[in-house]
Amino acid sequence: MKIFDQNYSGLVKAMDLSYKRHMLLTSNIANSETPNFRARELDFGGELEKALVTEQSEMRTADARHFSGNGDSGGARTVLDTSGEIGADGNNVDLDIQMGKISTNGEMYQDAISFVSTKLRILRSAFNRGGI
Repeated sequence: MKIFDQNYSGLVKAMDLSYKRHMLLTSNIANSETPNFRARELDFGGELEKALVTEQSEMRTADARHFSGNGDSGGARTVLDTSGEIGADGNNVDLDIQMGKISTNGEMYQDAISFVSTKLRILRSAFNRGGI
C-alpha cells in the first residue's frame, strides 16, 4: 500500500520550489540598486513538472544540478523576469512587483503546508485506529 501518493509528493516538491523561488525573489530585491542587474524568476511550473516526471520514471543522479542546466537556485532553472521596466541604470527590478510576488509565493507555500498537514493528520488518525 502506498501511503504517500503523488499528490503528497507534488506538494512537498512545490514547497521546496516555493522556498527556492523566495530566495531568488529576495535576491532580486537585494540587487534593486545594482546597475545592469536583471531580475530573475524561477520556472516554477516547468521545475515542478520535471520533478514529478523524474519521480515517476525513478531517474537517479549523483548531483541535483544534472537536471537543471545551470545550477542556479539550488538546481532549479531560472529565467529573466521582464515584468519590470529597465531603468536608466540598466536595472529592471520593480520593488512593488517583487514584493507582490513574494506575498503570492508565501500564500502558495502556506496552502501547501496546510494540505500536507491535513494529509499527515489523516494518516496519524488512521494509524492510531488501526485502519492501515
